[in-house]
Amino acid sequence: MTYSKKDVITFVINVVFPVKLCIGTALVASNGVPFVPLNFILLFLDTYWKHSMTDMYHNSRCTISRQTIVLLEENNIQANIIDYTSQPPHLADLKVLVKKLGLSPRSLLRKNEAIYKEMGLKDPVLSGKVLFEAMSQYTKLIERPIVVHHDKAILGPRPEAVLELFAL
Repeated sequence: MTYSKKDVITFVINVVFPVKLCIGTALVASNGVPFVPLNFILLFLDTYWKHSMTDMYHNSRCTISRQTIVLLEENNIQANIIDYTSQPPHLADLKVLVKKLGLSPRSLLRKNEAIYKEMGLKDPVLSGKVLFEAMSQYTKLIERPIVVHHDKAILGPRPEAVLELFAL
């Protein structure tokens, strides 16, 4: 498992320094300098990595999306819940999502929605930009839920699939 420089710095600032201040003399190396055991640091980093920087694009009207939130909570995974129906994603956000999902823009569309048919989005010559604009304007076109963790993402429809992001 590898950790970014930012993860290590965040850990040192938020955990190592406070621990050194709180238990200072309880954990002392032979040279008299307080330290935190390496296994504690690795355990924290592992936990931090699994539970930080997680976003979930959520539609409160979607049963699977609500089930996914419950599943994350049951597994003690704290996610930033983004209700994309009230906070429509920008074009740039949709492009990043598609990249993290490893899908095409078309794969992110809900093809059974009436607006999909009305707008003629089935047309294969439509560009990704047109599809992104449609999803940004009509959020019900976006497949859900989408859980993003660091540089990877998973798209529903099975709530259990999101646990793959966390190796649980």
